[in-house]
Amino acid sequence: MTVIDNKGGAGRQSGAESRTFMMGCSRMAFHPGRFSIALCTYNGARHLPAQLASYREQTRPADELVVCDDGSSDDTEGIVRQFAKSAPFPVHLHRQPVNLGSTRNFEDAIGRCSGEWIFLSDQDDAWMPHKLAVFATMIEKRPEVKLIATDAEIVDEQLRPKGYSLWSALPFTSAMQEQFQSPLAARLMCWQNMITGATRALHASLVPLLSPMPPTWFHDAWIALIAAATVPCGLIREPLIRYRQHANQQVGAEPLTFRRQLGMARRMDVEYFERQTAFFGAALERLTQNNVPLREAGLLAHLRDKVDFCQTRRAMRMRNRVVRGGMVLGQALLGRYHRHAQGLKAIAADILL
Repeated sequence: MTVIDNKGGAGRQSGAESRTFMMGCSRMAFHPGRFSIALCTYNGARHLPAQLASYREQTRPADELVVCDDGSSDDTEGIVRQFAKSAPFPVHLHRQPVNLGSTRNFEDAIGRCSGEWIFLSDQDDAWMPHKLAVFATMIEKRPEVKLIATDAEIVDEQLRPKGYSLWSALPFTSAMQEQFQSPLAARLMCWQNMITGATRALHASLVPLLSPMPPTWFHDAWIALIAAATVPCGLIREPLIRYRQHANQQVGAEPLTFRRQLGMARRMDVEYFERQTAFFGAALERLTQNNVPLREAGLLAHLRDKVDFCQTRRAMRMRNRVVRGGMVLGQALLGRYHRHAQGLKAIAADILL
């Protein structure tokens, strides 16, 4: 099958079928009914073969695989090229000239896809064989939905089940699941992103609104928030990927023990809240541009309140504990810890850490 790289190698498509996308550009016409996989890689040779094999085993085949490699120094590129020789669909490989980081690399991969539906994929997981078939069924039944996510089975480095799912680890409760599928979905994504990138598919019509993505936060949180604010979203409660846990992954899904929550709280320093302020500020700016239709009338006011709350929590980190306590009390009386954070847990973190 075809392999395309950034050097213009053999097999590049031409004419009407050629697709070249740059970050931040307008979305070209997509192919209705086609499924694209957007895979980002970086030194993924150890686990990548299992993920590629799971694409091949899909009962509803993909229509293309777009791989953006972020400058791997191992055999990642060679593994992709070898897979492409016998893959049942075209494989387009692009090697970034400089390291972009995961957010910008995913943005580029998404922009290079030509399918109507774009399935995001990490390099170290494995898909259930019927994943694309289940998505196809839901898309047929609910054509109004433009972003779909599933649960995931948590597995160890050898893909052995650890006995729990991603949604139970977060936890992503039944009430939250209902909210995500309602017009109030964006408020939940402001409170906490519950939708991991590797479990989702997005409709190509979303791409122009998503790009450019802010570099201050993860791509999956950005996609979830912007989509939840603007289009109907759906959930498939069945785990359709095996979400591998290992020492070198960027984000994991271990159960929220007290020790883990304490560690997460300690990382919420001045820099953390600067990034949060920038992220939600960027979302507010994007959603106020060009009269973007929103699913909830009060969302912009909610986002402004969220940005101000992030700025206030940043300022708390630069005050002594006595002053900080007064600031926390003021924010609690305004109800912001309930609306935008983990309630009493966030209050305790802001006072004690």
